[in-house]
Amino acid sequence: METLVPTNSLQRALLVLDMVASAPHGLTNSEVCHRMSISSSSCCYILSRLEREQYLSRNQGDARYHMGIRVVELAFGVLRAIAHRPIVQRVLHRLVAETGLTAALAVWARGHAVLVDKLEGSDFIPPHMDFGFAISAHSSAIGKALLQQLAPDELDAFIKQYGLPQLTGRTIVSAAKLRQELEMVRLRGYATSDREHFADRRGVAAAVTVPSRGIRAAVGVTGVAKDATWEQLEDTVRSVKEAALTISRLWSHRRLATQGNRT
Repeated sequence: METLVPTNSLQRALLVLDMVASAPHGLTNSEVCHRMSISSSSCCYILSRLEREQYLSRNQGDARYHMGIRVVELAFGVLRAIAHRPIVQRVLHRLVAETGLTAALAVWARGHAVLVDKLEGSDFIPPHMDFGFAISAHSSAIGKALLQQLAPDELDAFIKQYGLPQLTGRTIVSAAKLRQELEMVRLRGYATSDREHFADRRGVAAAVTVPSRGIRAAVGVTGVAKDATWEQLEDTVRSVKEAALTISRLWSHRRLATQGNRT
């Protein structure tokens, strides 16, 4: 995995936001300093500015930094631009009703599948897996559905920068095997994961066509590996692929309607 060293204040601030977003319990000043290998004064300056502008918030009890409300505002601005919630919510409700599994929509962001909507099924989902949670792309079904949308050079850059860390005994850690897996995803129109990200969970996902340039999305379901639903995998796959097509179609119709109103 390649480590990119920030060379200016903006890059450092963006890297801090990435680090904090990836830390479920937040980070202290000293932890950020250590990870970035910069002086305490420089680190304190960046953190204080981000806190002042509400990109970060600081817990007064343990002095740990967490993501701030300003980031949420920016995220929902992007989601509004693609008319996300009114369209996605009803599709996720139907997906949960048909499968009994937890349904989610994710977008591609800086090498991860980031959850932007979720509707829980009958099984327990860890509480930190909520909006904004970043899932390793190579080990999850919804991540693979996003990875297969990358061009070959983009996939090479992803592997070089983020690597393929082993999360369970079944995680794909070979670049050649990942490329082979993604080719299968393209051919059959859906992705699967079988205890590759979490040792007790499975998933199915499919790519969503987004009418907004530069945004890649996927929809999928996940549940405990022993759930009886997986015995009817074909039915689950059919439901997921129909959900992806429905969201793609509704987003496209929404875009055409918006363009028509502008003319």
